Amino acid sequence: MSEADKIIKEVEGHNVADDQATPNSLLKDEHNHELELKLILSKDFHGWNVALNPIAVKNLPHHDPWEFGYALGISHPLALKASAKNCTFCRENLIVGLEMYGGLGDAVSPGLHETSHYLAPCMAWNLPSGWTIRVSPGFGLNDNSHGLLLRWGLSREISGFGEMFRTLFRGRS
Repeated sequence: MSEADKIIKEVEGHNVADDQATPNSLLKDEHNHELELKLILSKDFHGWNVALNPIAVKNLPHHDPWEFGYALGISHPLALKASAKNCTFCRENLIVGLEMYGGLGDAVSPGLHETSHYLAPCMAWNLPSGWTIRVSPGFGLNDNSHGLLLRWGLSREISGFGEMFRTLFRGRS
């Protein structure tokens, strides 16, 4: 991936909004190779899902220190009971939540100094076909943050993937 790629999937280290100001023409020949470690901790309580995701990132070809970040979230479907009919717009297929994420510095200078943080309402729509559409506008909480980050995603659940994978390798001797 080139440094000219300015997609912000998560925030870590001492990243601030001004880091995105360098023109792509100067960054396109720089490539980043990172090792990213995430721990996803999640717990359900009476229909509410609470999650904590600590993040650690190391830029491999350079001697940069480990960078740290976090994401905290809570979500709930609009209905806990499934309806008797198969429908696209059922309330149990819509999930709303709130997320906070940001940087926690690096191994040399950990903490909140020169870090950006965001608060984002989230919405997901689980389609009966197994596809999920997500949207989350993140609002910057300090002067180091962008004013608005719009994160969106499209994903597909593959039922039975683990069993298919095991069968594939079990069949070989």
